[in-house]
Parts: sequence; C-alpha cells; structure tokens
Amino acid sequence: KQKTAYEIMPSLVGSEMCIRDRLYIDVAKKKGILSPDVHKIGNPLVVNRGGVAFIILPILTLIVPFMLSSWPSRSLLNESLSIIIATLLGGLVGYCDDNYDLGLFKVILTLLTAVPIIVLQAYYPRPLVPIIGRIRITIVYPLLVLIAMPVVSNAMNMIDVMNGVMATSISTTLIAMLFWALFISDIPAACYISIALGITLGFLVFNKYPAKTFPGNIGSYAAGALLGATVIISRQEYIALIALLPVILNGFLLLSSIRGIMSRNVLQAKKGKAVLVQDGVLYANKKANAPLDLTRLILLFGPLPEKDVIRIYTLLFIESMILSILTGFLIYF
Repeated sequence: KQKTAYEIMPSLVGSEMCIRDRLYIDVAKKKGILSPDVHKIGNPLVVNRGGVAFIILPILTLIVPFMLSSWPSRSLLNESLSIIIATLLGGLVGYCDDNYDLGLFKVILTLLTAVPIIVLQAYYPRPLVPIIGRIRITIVYPLLVLIAMPVVSNAMNMIDVMNGVMATSISTTLIAMLFWALFISDIPAACYISIALGITLGFLVFNKYPAKTFPGNIGSYAAGALLGATVIISRQEYIALIALLPVILNGFLLLSSIRGIMSRNVLQAKKGKAVLVQDGVLYANKKANAPLDLTRLILLFGPLPEKDVIRIYTLLFIESMILSILTGFLIYF
C-alpha cells in the first residue's frame, strides 16, 4: 500500500498542479498579471507569478505521516510542518519582492526559511559523506542549515533565466534523490521527494518552452525553499549537491564576476546585461565588465536561439543528475 502510494504520488500531485496552474493562468490574464518574454521576437506577454502554486500544494506533505502510520510520530509531523512552513516563508519573501522590490534585504529574509527546520529539529546531524561515511556534526549542522536554505532559495532565483530552466534543475535533482530513497527503502523520504517532484513537474508543463507562465520571485523562492527543506529532511545532501552543480556554477560565476551581492536592477544599471537579444537570437555581452553567468558562458562560443540554450541547460542538468546517482554508490556502499 505504501509503495503504491509513493509511486503514484508524483502523477497525482502533478495533475493537481496542472489544474491549479491552468486556473491561475486564466485569472492572471484577466487581472493583467503579465510580463514580457524578452528572449522572443516581439516580447510577447506571458502570465507572471505562476509559481504561486508552490506555496499551496506543499500542504499535501501533511498526508505523509498519516499515510505511513496509524498514529503519526512527532518526528514525521515536524518534518511535514517544516517543509510547509519553509515553503510558505520562501513564497512570502518572493511575493514581497515581486511587489515592493526588496533589493538585498530579501537575501537576509530568506534566512527565515531555515527557522522551522531548526526549531522543529527536522534534521539529522549525521550526514553521509562519500567514501568517509557518516559523520557527526551535531553543533555545526544547524548552522549549515541556516546557510544552506537561503543559498538554495537565492540560487533558484538566479537560475530562473529562461523558460523551464529552474523547474528542470529542481526536477532532475529530485529524480536523483528519489532514485536513492527508493533504493535504500527510505519510505518517508521517498514520499516527501515524490510530492516535491509532482509539484515541480506540474509547474514545468506550463513553464517549459514556450512558457505559458513565469514563476516570478514568489515561485523561485518558494521552489528553492521547498527543495532545500526536502533535501535536508530526506538526508540526501550530497546527492543534491552533485545534481545542482550547474546551478552552483551559475551562482559562483555571477557573484565572482560582480564581486559582491546586488539586486538585479542595480546590477543591470551598473554593469549591463550578461546576455543581449536581437531578433530572437541570444548573444553574449562582449563588454569586459558585464556580469558573467552560465548563460553568457555558453554563448561565448557563439550566438544561439533561446531554445538551443535551454537544450544545453537541460543536458547539463541531466549529466549532473547521472553523476549524482553514481555518487550515491560511494555514499551507500
């Protein structure tokens, strides 16, 4: 019964996500919640803030403790509540940034996403390290959670550069995690990961190229918090770390090239855009002081249409996913 539940959960949650996104798109069009798709000819208007569903559906994680036990343990309830509250807090930060442009203050606010995990003690301070095995870092681990949660949330915001890129990076990471959760028969982790994967795939249906909706900051921060909380609670830190290598590289390139942290508007005003668009074709900005991210790095080899850049991103995510699955053999054997 348990196996059947977590095997079909991604499709069930994904279907629910598709329905909610479809409803949101219809409402958002009437309300005028639209943004131009700057990478396409004519800059067509696309529904924005479609990632609002990320803060609605994680409530489904509450079914996990009751599905796994007739009398849910406190730890299972704390894990479910941690995922829900962290995702809601991430979405709240994104919502405020969408409406009021928080600037760098949002980086500080994303620290809040770590609070429910730490307060409810929904973590296991003995992570598995490749080759070495399990290590005990009881004092340090909560500090790592406090750092990791805002890092993942902001990294998802930075990688949200083109149609479907952010959702694809999260999906491939969760697939690698689900593989090992099933392999080692970690049923609670498999359930949490399945729900997060279903939510992400459901959103990807409408966010993939050509996008019918953008996640907005509310979606990217909520999705980042959902992913971060799921990684910590499922205890698959190193699997996720390897799967997210392209996302990490993107953030490292950007931060090192601008030598600090600044909001997107300030960054473009001071250094310009990393990528330029002409007639639907993307070009790397040739200015020496232009910001360097993974997209610009890809385009340094020559201009490409958006669809081809997205394909390269997808291949990078798939390669990292495969590498992370292989890394699991160094962790669990």
